[in-house]
Amino acid sequence: MFKSTYPEHIYIHWPFCTSKCVYCDFISFQDHAGFETDYHKALCSEISVWASTLDATTTKPVLTIFIGGGTPSLYPLPLMADLFSTLRSSFDCSQLKEVTIECNPSDITEERLDAWVSLGINRISMGVQILDDRILELLNRKQRIRDVEKALSMIPKYFSNISIDLILGLPGVTKDTWFSTIETVL
Repeated sequence: MFKSTYPEHIYIHWPFCTSKCVYCDFISFQDHAGFETDYHKALCSEISVWASTLDATTTKPVLTIFIGGGTPSLYPLPLMADLFSTLRSSFDCSQLKEVTIECNPSDITEERLDAWVSLGINRISMGVQILDDRILELLNRKQRIRDVEKALSMIPKYFSNISIDLILGLPGVTKDTWFSTIETVL
């Protein structure tokens, strides 16, 4: 049987969203409340089974974990704690340098930020896309500029490593809107 080497980088996909953005080509689903626990259990099982098939002679520590989606900021906190327990029991996580979670501004709460830090997450990647409420609504994004501002007032209390996703070329975005968004974000 072929055995692959241990990964230095792990990507976890959480495919659930409150709504599907019109530009999104990623695997994601809305109306998912009944599927989260089953998906989580299957994900943890897959992690454990996959780790058990790796070549033990190539063991090396994991350096980064990236939790993307979908909308990982919706991952229920008790299930996320179980995910990290599974990752730590399956891999050598002693030298993690960066653990990232993608999030939407409207999902940011003090409770989530505190829980993410306690799990070892040390980087936030926030999907802002553009700072124009009219365009955000056309994209089927649920956040508004006020949600971004609120999130950015909370996040630095917990994280110093923050990235913000913007999308260049969205329909209806003028040069002024784009440069205003960049200026505001900076």
